[in-house]
Amino acid sequence: MPDEKRRATTARGREWEAFSLCVFEHIEHYTVPQYGDAPDDQATEFTVRDCMVQVKRYANRAGKVEIKRQVEDMKKVAHYACIAWAKLLQEE
Repeated sequence: MPDEKRRATTARGREWEAFSLCVFEHIEHYTVPQYGDAPDDQATEFTVRDCMVQVKRYANRAGKVEIKRQVEDMKKVAHYACIAWAKLLQEE
């Protein structure tokens, strides 16, 4: 678990902190209430490949939909990437 007191000292690190908080809020206040939480949500059954298909799906819409939707899609990309990452760690 990362050190809770760690704070970004770089511009990119601060961008990541802001983005990760945004993704966290999306998961807590939209995704889990709508789809449920692990281990009882549908993503629990997804493979790493299934997650990456979803990442590609939302990433491919970039530039093809309005900006507000692209912002929401990037949260979904991050969340599916996180689920894939966690599944890979379980396989180690």
